[in-house]
Amino acid sequence: MAIFDSSRGIPPLPASDAVVHSGMSVSNALIASDISPLRIIAALVFCLLLGVAIIFLMRRWNIRGGAFAPRSTGQLRLLQTLRLDARATLHLIEYGNTQVLLGCGPEGITSLHTRSLTQEP
Repeated sequence: MAIFDSSRGIPPLPASDAVVHSGMSVSNALIASDISPLRIIAALVFCLLLGVAIIFLMRRWNIRGGAFAPRSTGQLRLLQTLRLDARATLHLIEYGNTQVLLGCGPEGITSLHTRSLTQEP
């Protein structure tokens, strides 16, 4: 048996789908259909575990905002970033024995301060 709503031009539904639309609650509709609640729970758990794995990998490889920046192993290191507003940030960078404070905004990148880390006698 199929249901057809000619006023909307909706194609006929199979009899099993008609039961779901007849005012039956969702839990009763799931029981009446061949969808297993255990299968739904397993799919939800899988999606949650996949999300946790993606977050872990993003933190492990230092992926932020879509930009890929692997962990620094050379002399150049990003020590800290401070977002001032939607378009301006401050970055503290260390290169060898020198720290540089950079300001990044719509007008470009500006060196704000440079500090040497070596002790002078």
